[in-house]
Amino acid sequence: MLQLESRQYGCLVQIAGAFKGIPREYLLKELYVEPLEIFLERCALTHVARNLAASPKTRSKILEDSASPQKSSHRTLQSHPYHVLERQSQQLRERAQERLARRDANLRPRKNIPLKASQDPKDIAKAINACAREDAEIRPEQFWRKWRTERQAHTSKDQPALWDIWGKETLRYYENLPRAQSSMLLQCRTGVGGLGTHLFRVKVADFDKCDCGEQQTAEHLFLKCTKLGKARSLLFQRLGRTTFRQLMREHTATAADWAICFFGLSQFDWTKSNLINTFTRDMLRISS
Repeated sequence: MLQLESRQYGCLVQIAGAFKGIPREYLLKELYVEPLEIFLERCALTHVARNLAASPKTRSKILEDSASPQKSSHRTLQSHPYHVLERQSQQLRERAQERLARRDANLRPRKNIPLKASQDPKDIAKAINACAREDAEIRPEQFWRKWRTERQAHTSKDQPALWDIWGKETLRYYENLPRAQSSMLLQCRTGVGGLGTHLFRVKVADFDKCDCGEQQTAEHLFLKCTKLGKARSLLFQRLGRTTFRQLMREHTATAADWAICFFGLSQFDWTKSNLINTFTRDMLRISS
């Protein structure tokens, strides 16, 4: 499992253009990717639930054969991973059948007719998948909420990525952004990137200060750095007076372009020089 998670993490870092060392939870949440352990468990549950029509005696025989002969008591069998998986799959199948029964009741709303779910295997499989997808929204949210609480308890800076709940709405922040802009936005939202505070924290830089003497964070550069006053006035001309929260949620494309031009990160030098749009061209007149 650890090897699979490591491979997944490496792929997500490449896809997002993120810094190595960024917490896995940040990547999963910002890219809206289901945690691997939850995904694999869901696959196992749905597979078993779709095939529960097999003979109960056959399934019990499999459980008994896989258990240790010295520990084949009823209690041991009940706690066996196969048995636990089967119980959970049975619950998933029952929920799917209830879902079909409600559907049939809506399609045939007659009085005094008992609810009876469709026995078509294809219908049951679709209902099982639908119930599993509902669970796929609940469990990652629990996973994210727990990690976010722990992260907030151990950091003095509340990063923008921690403001949001788990959900596909996060993808809207990156919608239609080219790779460089989405990478910059990810750095701004997670605090893991080429700015002084992160580099100092991971012992790559000797200090965490901006040229103006304050801590170099994304929020500082966007709204407070005295060295970027002229550039900031252009940003405000475009957006009006704005807040860091609005930049990270409502004006993400503009914020990413501005950051590429004025944060001074060598990672984005090529983008700054070669991918110029009408907005960044105006800003480059200030930075030159």
